[in-house]
This record gives sequence, structure tokens and C-alpha cells, in this order.
Amino acid sequence: WNSKYELEFNVRFVKGFSGDRETFWQIHAYNSNCWTYPPLMIKISRGRLVLAALSKDGSRHFNFSTNLKINDLLGKWSVFKIKFDTFFWSKFDTSKTAKVSLFVNDKEIIQNVHYGIPTCGTPHFKFGIYRPGSLLGTNHSVVDFDKIKLTKIEKDSNK
Repeated sequence: WNSKYELEFNVRFVKGFSGDRETFWQIHAYNSNCWTYPPLMIKISRGRLVLAALSKDGSRHFNFSTNLKINDLLGKWSVFKIKFDTFFWSKFDTSKTAKVSLFVNDKEIIQNVHYGIPTCGTPHFKFGIYRPGSLLGTNHSVVDFDKIKLTKIEKDSNK
């Protein structure tokens, strides 16, 4: 890690995603020696695409909402591209932070957001639907993924 990467994948929202905080992709860093929140999550929340970034100290997520609506994405394939750094932080030194930019169908919709990855973590990707439950039941959502490609970048990954 401590490098720059580009992750590209195709995603199709087949149905649903009408609830709140329905995550469909994340970088997680949890392992048996490191209990931590996901450094990055992409989700649909109240009908809009949202990037959630872990704060520098690892205590909470900051949400970056976009103007892209689930209704614009339902039923068709879209290309998501995530350009990100992977600098780790420790509780003693949070001076360095990683940055992430998000592109959908070659349009940059979020640029150079700072986020934290704890030094004890083991970053790994998770594809799938993650959301809070409800005593009233949850809506049924379906998403497909295809053509997942990770590339290490030597140049500035956020341009």
C-alpha cells in the first residue's frame, strides 16, 4: 500500500436502493487485530449517490453527496472509477492523509476528498449490499458488478 491506485468496475442497479445508507462498495480495513470503520464507502442514501470518507482520526465518516440520483442509474450499466491514495495514519501521526476522487461514466463527480486508513488495518475491497436493518423489514435491492480492474498508478492519481 502507501501507493496510488485506480479501481474501475461496471455496476448495474437492477432494482431497489430506495432506502437510506445502502452501501454497494467499500474499502474496509478491519482485521482481527484492528477494529476499524471502512475508510471509504459508496452508497445510495435517500435517492442520491454518496461517498463516505473516514475522518483522519478514524472516529467518524464524512458524507459527500452528489447530484447523481438512483433513478439515473437504475437498469443500465455504469462505469465507476475510483482514484485513490493509500497513506496510512497512526493515532500518533495523522499529518498524512489519503485522497480519493470518484468518476461515473468518465465524469468526475467527487474530487480529492481526504480520508484515513489506520496503520493496523488491512485494506480490502467489498462489493455487495450493506445497509442498516429495520424492524419494519428492508426493501429488496439488486446490484450487478462486472469488469473489475485495479491498476497501480505512478503519477498523481487525482488528476
